[in-house]
Amino acid sequence: SGSWTGGGGIWVELSGKMHVLAILVSNYTQ
Repeated sequence: SGSWTGGGGIWVELSGKMHVLAILVSNYTQ
């Protein structure tokens, strides 16, 4: 997370966390 700077870095981190969260939820609901 430290390598990303500027406004885009926030969206990169958010999309990454949402991607991981989606995987966890899909695995949990199966």
